[in-house]
Amino acid sequence: MVDFVDGSGGKTILLLQGPVGGFFGHLGKGLAENGYKVVKVHFNAADRLLDAVRGSLDFTGSLAEWPAFFERLCRRHFPALVLMFGDRRPIHAAASDVCARLDVPVYSFEEGYIRPNYVTFEPHGNNARSLLASTFPAAGPAGQSDMTPPAVTELGSAFWPMSRAATLYSCLVAAGRQALGGGLHHRERSLRSEAVSWARCTMRHLASRRRDAAAQDRLTGESTKKYFILGLQVFDDLQIKHHAMGWTAETLLRAAIASFAKAAPADALLVVKQHPLDLGHRSYEKLAGDLAAAAGCLDRVLYLRTGHAPTLLRHAAGLITINSTLGLSAIHHHCPVLVLGNAFYARNGLAARLADFSSFDDFWTATPQIDPELAARFRQHVINHSQLNGSFYLRSSWPLLLAQVEDRLRLGEIDKATIGREVPARKPRGFSPAYGHPLLERHSL
Repeated sequence: MVDFVDGSGGKTILLLQGPVGGFFGHLGKGLAENGYKVVKVHFNAADRLLDAVRGSLDFTGSLAEWPAFFERLCRRHFPALVLMFGDRRPIHAAASDVCARLDVPVYSFEEGYIRPNYVTFEPHGNNARSLLASTFPAAGPAGQSDMTPPAVTELGSAFWPMSRAATLYSCLVAAGRQALGGGLHHRERSLRSEAVSWARCTMRHLASRRRDAAAQDRLTGESTKKYFILGLQVFDDLQIKHHAMGWTAETLLRAAIASFAKAAPADALLVVKQHPLDLGHRSYEKLAGDLAAAAGCLDRVLYLRTGHAPTLLRHAAGLITINSTLGLSAIHHHCPVLVLGNAFYARNGLAARLADFSSFDDFWTATPQIDPELAARFRQHVINHSQLNGSFYLRSSWPLLLAQVEDRLRLGEIDKATIGREVPARKPRGFSPAYGHPLLERHSL
């Protein structure tokens, strides 16, 4: 095992690629101010401009050259841990393999499993590689700590800030490639295509809001508990690439609509819900319509580009998804879930796994039951052990996020066992008491 105490007597943290919008720059500066030695690695022009931290370095090589470079970096700095966003990005998957060999702890950020108001921060990996399922006790005594309700700051919608941040980041990556060549990111998109796609996303969102709001009112009123939701995901999401077991949006639509036409009750409706961040890059509306028409159920299939997912789930008869975290929201609202891919929340009492194609046919009339007590405990387990109150895209919440990250590092095994020395005192960050300090007191690993 590597000795994780660096030559400066402090603790080195390596930051790899972060979320769009500059949060990793803020995180790196905040950690450095509070006694950590921070080394930030940039992989493209957007990283360099948005996440600049003193002590940053640029990796300008290829993906094939990255593992060897990263291992040399680890042996030079002896990091206490490595922080990244999205554990299955190719650069991060390779770095995780190196860290496993060198026994360097990895913590990975991700979009919130519980939304809104949260982001994900957990050891080892995210989604299907998360440790949440394996660390969740099948039964717990009354009053166990995971049932303690946290204090949470309501943050509001981050959709438009996220859209702007994604547009800027994608355009900077593409512009850097054109001007300088190189630049690594898991999504290979050109400057022109990104600009067009995000403009199209905005136009489609604005054009669909009124139509979809009216459809949502009808669904949650006269059709409550008579419709099923087909939750689509971003087409090139790494969840789809690595954990979907071969399923795509197209194959999901074909299988689900065919089964719905054959086996669903005659008065049931199927609502195809597109992911809001995919509006500019893909549209499945024509495919869904063509499949429904061919199956003879066009009048019972609706396509929503927008809509408030929690409201729709509260009134739905069930949700079918490949492995979206929308499934967690559905479980919270006691909406039955059928999962096709790998998802850490797919277990008896929470969500059913697709065993074979007959599972589709059965789902419309014999939806799996959710155990309310198990669902409540699992949700709190997820929040307590992987969620931080805040948003990557709302800058006003960044001081809150930074304080919680430092709190997790202080309470975790990283400081107690791996470093084996005093933790530097955290300087006051100056964020408002409205951010809810009680939240920090409940986190432990």
